[in-house]
Amino acid sequence: MTTSGSTDFNYNRDQIIRASLRKIGAIAAGETPGAQMVQDAADALNIMAKEWDAQGIHLWTETEGTLFLQPFQSRYSLGPTSPDHATESYSQTFLTADAQAGDTSVVVSRPQPISAGDYIGVTVATGQIFWTTVNGAPNGQTVTLATALPDSAATGSNTITYTKPLLRPLRVVDARRYQMQSRIETPMTRMSRLDYRDLPNKSNVGEPTSFFYDPQLGLGQLYVWQAPLDNTDAVKFTWYRQIQDFTNAADTPDLPQEWIGALIWGLALEIAPEYDVPVQRQAALKTQFDEKFQRVTGFDVEPESIYFGFSYEPFQH
Repeated sequence: MTTSGSTDFNYNRDQIIRASLRKIGAIAAGETPGAQMVQDAADALNIMAKEWDAQGIHLWTETEGTLFLQPFQSRYSLGPTSPDHATESYSQTFLTADAQAGDTSVVVSRPQPISAGDYIGVTVATGQIFWTTVNGAPNGQTVTLATALPDSAATGSNTITYTKPLLRPLRVVDARRYQMQSRIETPMTRMSRLDYRDLPNKSNVGEPTSFFYDPQLGLGQLYVWQAPLDNTDAVKFTWYRQIQDFTNAADTPDLPQEWIGALIWGLALEIAPEYDVPVQRQAALKTQFDEKFQRVTGFDVEPESIYFGFSYEPFQH
């Protein structure tokens, strides 16, 4: 038996569009759709993907992130334009020499993998993490800052660097308080909006034990309770990111390859009314799509155990 040894078969945006147009009879095999047909179908494809975001199709978009806490701060914005700082991947180092207020460079124990343009946070004497960006490539262990330090920073001060800020999470499903030095993680309790609003004193200071996430538009808002006393803790959390847009003709789906059929039949069903596809034909398209959609969404679950229990106490009205 001879097999290909390949498992990378996939369709790009325009291949999905052409296949969908063939399904509804808008083009024939081998025919190239016009530019406006492609653009209209691409818009419909992106609209459909956004609707799938709302349906919780997220197994492969489940991502880990880290939020760096500031003393006495309980509310943090999450998103690429946030003044707060969260990322998927970061590096941790420390200062090997004292730095003074007004200094535009610091000496760190490990300059790699720090690069020009990276975000850098230095713990200063006030207990805050001062954030700026790296100005140019490090010179040995010396890192040049884009903005001068507002306060002194002692030898051994914790220093954090990362390249990409976090995108806005659709949902934060789990969080753990992370002790930056010991690297111990402690589960935090997820609160509902009402639970958080009912807290009598949202400015309590202590170890963060609970969180509430409000996705909002533009920037999500993550609330921690209690507000931290210092910056020795961070919050590591599991979040769902959005399915990426189909922007260019060669873009492949931000979904597993198993979803190609569901994308094709779903798009065909989405655009069928624009091409006056008969109702009976639309019903057949829906049947095909439903079958493929259910098949792949059934696979979009964690392979974990489910536990059931029962109470011996009698039921009371």
